[in-house]
Order: sequence, then C-alpha cells, then structure tokens
Amino acid sequence: TLSLLNHPKRSERLFVGTRWSPDDVIETILEKERNESLARYYRVLDVPSVDPDTGACNYKEFDLETQELLRAQYGSVMYSMLYLNKPLSSELMKFRPVWTRYYEEDEVPEDGDNVVTIDPADPPTGKSSQDYSATIVAKHCKRGLFIRAIKRERITHGELIREALDLAKEYKATKIRVETNKYANLEDGFRTEMAKRAASSKTPDGEWFHIEAVKAKGKKEGRIMGLTPLFENGVVFLKRSVMQELEDEMYKWQGERSRGHDDLLDALAWQLPKSYFLPTFEKEEVVVEEKKSVRYNTYSLETILATMKPSRYTPFGKPLTVGRWG
Repeated sequence: TLSLLNHPKRSERLFVGTRWSPDDVIETILEKERNESLARYYRVLDVPSVDPDTGACNYKEFDLETQELLRAQYGSVMYSMLYLNKPLSSELMKFRPVWTRYYEEDEVPEDGDNVVTIDPADPPTGKSSQDYSATIVAKHCKRGLFIRAIKRERITHGELIREALDLAKEYKATKIRVETNKYANLEDGFRTEMAKRAASSKTPDGEWFHIEAVKAKGKKEGRIMGLTPLFENGVVFLKRSVMQELEDEMYKWQGERSRGHDDLLDALAWQLPKSYFLPTFEKEEVVVEEKKSVRYNTYSLETILATMKPSRYTPFGKPLTVGRWG
C-alpha cells in the first residue's frame, strides 16, 4: 500500500494499494469509515473487475472469458485480491455470501420464541484491539432462525445488562442466555436489575425474564463452526441493510487464524444450545394437469363377436334354413 501526500497545504493523503489481507491498512481505513460514530476523512473508490451484485464486467478490457483465464492463472485467492479487491476468495470463506438470506419486517413469522444471547467482554479499556460485548436477539420458528437485533459495543457490564433487558422486553423474549465463564457476576447482576425494575414498575411481571447462565466447555471456533450448516441450508435470516457488522464478521472469519473480531458470531452461536429446533421444510405442491380424455369408437368383445356372426337372412331379405345355423 502506498501512502502519498497529495496536497501538502491541505494535508490530503492518497492511499493506493492491493488487498493482501483482511487486516491490511486499507481495511483499517474502511472499518473506521464504516463506523457511524466517527468522522469521515476519506472518499473510497472501490471498483472491482466484476460487479458483485450483477456479475457484469466493469472494464471492457476484462470480459468474463478473460476473468476465468486470470482466475485459472493466479488461483482463486490471488485473483480475488488483485481483481475483485477482496482479500479472501468466497470459495474459501467459512460463511459464504451466497448463503446469506434476508428478510423484511413484514416477513417475520408469527410462530416461535425470541431468545437473547450475550457474549460479554471486559469493560472498556481504551484499546482499539479490545473485544466487544455482543448481544443477539433471534426468533426460533418453523422456518428457521430470524435474527431480530444485534448490538456490538464496548460498554460496562451494567450497561450491558440494562441493554439486554430492554431488548428482551422489546421483543418479548422467553429467556436471556449469557456466557459466564469469566463473568459469574453477570447472573446476579441481571437478577438485581430485574428486581429493581419490578419494584418501580406498575406491571412487575413484565420485567422478569429467565436468565440462563452457560459456560463454554470447548473452543469458541467449534461453536461458531456449528452455524455454518445452518447458513448453507438457508435457514438463518438476517434483517436487510442493518446487520453489516455481523456480515463483516462472517465473511472475514477464518477460525483460529482469524485476526478480526468475532464477538457477534460467538453470541449467535450461543443461540443453538437447547433453543434451536429443526425447521419444517415444506415440499412444493406439484400441480398435475389432468389430460382430457379422448373418446374412441370402441366396442366390447361381445359386440365384436356379434358382428362376425353370419346373418340368418339372405341379401334379398329371405330367411335362410334355420337348421344351417341353429
């Protein structure tokens, strides 16, 4: 990546580079630009050789045939970095973009239960590399798993508890599941906050939720990998246009080799124990058109035999001797 001082007086800086890693300098800039709480400093020009939405070529010099030759020559990974501006080929992603299903608000099924899951982190330290506390609300229903809300923030445990309870109330969740490996205090913190809310509420029953404390027994990578078959089979649905942080974690995640954040993925993985059930895959109704019957001039065997029996009358209408036929 080249950093060029484009205009000394205005301190304009131009970054020109090739994507070599999911955590390169360009990705650091893009991540800050995507953060709505930070000021915008850069105008981004990202025009890959193939449009990711339409599949059309953006440059006439590189038609689809040429693209396939380049892919064969350089390999999927190098081709993806050099020509698609993507540091990882989709074929090598653990969560592939083509698996992602979306929904609109009016498409959410009425059946099912909402569950809140939390992957807590340490309170804010000011370090940019620090993990986030992540919260996921998902509806478990016959069609699959509908992710209703996501939160990824560096907040205190008190703020995390209050935010989770607000989400549980908003989506009428049946339970709140929280990982307590390092943070056993969170379970008591939830009960204390609920008791406080119930004491000051006119409807105290609506402030209580079942708190399920869980502890991880295996590696985090194994839990997250358990999500991939669900995405591949199209039974996980994301709300369109508002869950970019989750998608960003999904497409960059490479298991133990990952250097980016996976807090939302871990929170989502905690949706599976005890809550997830197999969706109902309904077969498409096949309509078979009835063929119109064709009326043929058919006769029974008796009718055919009767026509073959000689007549008792001569062509001139005179009866033949009965003894001849009878």
